[in-house]
Amino acid sequence: IDQGVKYAERRITDNIHNAVARTAGPLAVGQSATWAVEETLLLSGKTGTVQVARGFGEAIPCKDVVFTLDDAPDLNVTTVCRAKDGQWRWALAEPSTRRWGSLQ
Repeated sequence: IDQGVKYAERRITDNIHNAVARTAGPLAVGQSATWAVEETLLLSGKTGTVQVARGFGEAIPCKDVVFTLDDAPDLNVTTVCRAKDGQWRWALAEPSTRRWGSLQ
């Protein structure tokens, strides 16, 4: 059961990372948008807001973003970068704050 719960938590985290990166990718510095993960597992539907704080890099375009989860009061910071295939992806190996709880 423990491994099943951990697997579900990893899937939820991956879905959030992908949704934040996909939403932030086309935004210009200063713009914000709502990101969302459709619920496929129980309690896995998540939403929030992402805003681009800074863009940098030419060979590998990246953006520093601030984002929220609608069901948590904290602000979170991460970096997203555009991969060779053109998709925007989460670029940090781990979340930037301890407040993610089970989403770490």
